[in-house]
Amino acid sequence: MNNESVGPLLQLHYLPLVPTFSILKKSTSFCLLSKENYQKQTLRNRTTILTANGVLDLVIPVKHDHRKITEVKIDYDQNWVKNHLKAIESGYKHAPFFEYYYPYFQGIYNKKNLLLFNFNLELLTFIIKLLKIEVQINQTPVVAELEDKEIIDIRKHLDTMTSIPYRQVFGSSFIPNLSVIDLLFNMGPDSKYYF
Repeated sequence: MNNESVGPLLQLHYLPLVPTFSILKKSTSFCLLSKENYQKQTLRNRTTILTANGVLDLVIPVKHDHRKITEVKIDYDQNWVKNHLKAIESGYKHAPFFEYYYPYFQGIYNKKNLLLFNFNLELLTFIIKLLKIEVQINQTPVVAELEDKEIIDIRKHLDTMTSIPYRQVFGSSFIPNLSVIDLLFNMGPDSKYYF
């Protein structure tokens, strides 16, 4: 092993959870798995937000005619874009920075990207820019290609990471491990200091 570091290894998720960005903030680069097989019922096509009625899962419907993550098509036969945008607006319209960030997210959603991977990558890249995280995004087809490099596989640790409480729109007790949009809409430009 030559100990060349490629940074953390992660899968590309839909509106990733806040702890993902804590790790990216501490890295100069990270590696996305781009040729892995798509697995149902994972964060690749789902995220969690906070609403007046509590925690809400948002799921992007996909067509299951491809196995590779970069080939999975989003199913626009279902009205999920309108539903997701409505849920995000309902959950965060009273958040201090909602009006500032929401139009940008709305624009990305309304492009109707055909592939899940490309849609998630566009969201991730935009969020990294908002958070002013200077990190290089690499892609690797398979984990085996990284055998001679030093990697930190964070994919299995996201659920166990803890979040530092910040002010949220609903409730008196902090709800951790939500989508990063919860942090952005509530903390705005100060989100970059959260990590």
